[in-house]
Amino acid sequence: TYKGYGIDSGDLSDTRVLDALGEGANIIFLRYYNPDADTQTPSEYVQWVQNTVIPGLEHYVSILQENDAKAYITLIPPPAGRSVEGNAPVDNVFRPENGEYRNALIQSWSAIAEEFNSNSAVEGYLPVSEPAPQKVSQWKDFAPQLAEAIRGADTTPAEQQPYIVVSAVYGNPDRISTAPDLNIAKQALGVNMFFPWAYTHQGIYTDKVIEYPCDESTLALGKKGKKKKRRKRRKKGGDKDKKGKKKKKKHKNKNKDKDKDKGDKKKKKRNGKKGKKGKGGKKGKPKSLSKEGLAHHLRKVYKRAKKLGMPVFIGEFAVARWAPGGACYLRDATQVFDENKTHVAVYLGFSGPPPTYAWDLHYPDEKGNNDPSPVPTGRLNVIMNWFSR
Repeated sequence: TYKGYGIDSGDLSDTRVLDALGEGANIIFLRYYNPDADTQTPSEYVQWVQNTVIPGLEHYVSILQENDAKAYITLIPPPAGRSVEGNAPVDNVFRPENGEYRNALIQSWSAIAEEFNSNSAVEGYLPVSEPAPQKVSQWKDFAPQLAEAIRGADTTPAEQQPYIVVSAVYGNPDRISTAPDLNIAKQALGVNMFFPWAYTHQGIYTDKVIEYPCDESTLALGKKGKKKKRRKRRKKGGDKDKKGKKKKKKHKNKNKDKDKDKGDKKKKKRNGKKGKKGKGGKKGKPKSLSKEGLAHHLRKVYKRAKKLGMPVFIGEFAVARWAPGGACYLRDATQVFDENKTHVAVYLGFSGPPPTYAWDLHYPDEKGNNDPSPVPTGRLNVIMNWFSR
């Protein structure tokens, strides 16, 4: 499995990549941003990829290769940029009239695949990050064309090429059914993990303070909390008295037991579906602010991955540095990733963005303090411990 950091092109430098590897990352998500995508012509977008992206990727992939690490690559946004319809974002590349822009995206990814032909340091391509079509069918129709072009540009056997990661619409785990099945070798499912959104993004889009339950004493060395006491095994031969003779069993009141069973069944029904203990939601749904809640949020992703025999890429996960209990949130999230054998998981925000450095692990928990922490933060320690597992 691969665990690492996402670094945006504006923050990329040799020092930052090497620092990330020094903290234990074994994969870097190279996220190339195009600030002019909204206004560029299709040919100008392709030129940006050929003149800016590919030379940059060549440089950083070589650094990763020298350090036995992997690269995961994406372009953000697609050609024609992104707009808003109503309250929903839309990638303009999916609009029916924008066929030239779709061809530009195909041409761009074909050039990248051709450049990194036979390069084992590239683990995966994310052709469209958080796809936002007008209709899901637009994404499902276009994704296979894009994937086939990428596969066709690389002359090595498909099994040796990088994974092509197909994302759910908006990267949302709840919408994993919108991730197209490409019917090709080495495809993977891609989602992001910002859940609960109101918790991970607090102080960025909302001022509401939400706390994740956290006992910081359980963070040391990756402990999961207090262990339950083991039940003592009953010795063979049953219970005996002091003289070694078997104790006579007292016969219970059967009617009493029946009444008790009825009461237990009623309690189970009240607590949730199929007798599961209630965790704070309907039908036994666990509380969002808990490890069980995080696992529940991703359950459909892992279920579909298992059914289709695909690995899972968590392309982004993070929490605002000032969110109370952030270290425990990251510990629980990474444990969920590990327990489900996630192939790639990437913490977004190894550095930046200024001025608040909201996602940065190297900045303190206090929102108003925008200076790097003189000592490793609890959040950083959790991630570094996760890297080492």
